[in-house]
Amino acid sequence: MLGYLIPEHLLNSMLGRRRARLRQALPAALDLLVLGLEAGQGIDSSLMDTSKELKLVYPELSEELSLTYLEMRAGHSRADVLGRLAQRTGEPEVKKLTNLLLDGDRFGTSLGPAIRNHAAFTRVRRRQLAQEQARKTGVKLVFPVFFLIFPCVLLVTLGPAVLRLMQGMGQMLGQNP
Repeated sequence: MLGYLIPEHLLNSMLGRRRARLRQALPAALDLLVLGLEAGQGIDSSLMDTSKELKLVYPELSEELSLTYLEMRAGHSRADVLGRLAQRTGEPEVKKLTNLLLDGDRFGTSLGPAIRNHAAFTRVRRRQLAQEQARKTGVKLVFPVFFLIFPCVLLVTLGPAVLRLMQGMGQMLGQNP
């Protein structure tokens, strides 16, 4: 039973950590992508330059963008390649980015402002998630404080008083007979 459940649990935890690293790397990658696009590069070369620049800091996203560039260069359609990127990563923010890139390609709109807005949105979303987790921390600490720290505080504060009370009661009971 454990041999069946442990690998799945380990894989799910590794996948969750990878998605979190991709989510964390996305705003920086979007900024680099915007810089390349506004400098006059095409989306393909901007993806490759972004991949090269992120190689040391965010290797997971760098590998994904590099693979996307190589697939485009191999002759696959941009829609298929970006769809596979979203499917491989499984990250909703990457899926939103691929939809944004596909819409810009389909309708011929400027991608720079749209990607910049998306980068700002991902930063705001990340900040909101961090604030939400911070608010949950207080609630999660109630039980450890109540069951672990509170008894120790009671023991330290009431312990000497109980000892003195017992000594006093012992002396009173010892003197009466």
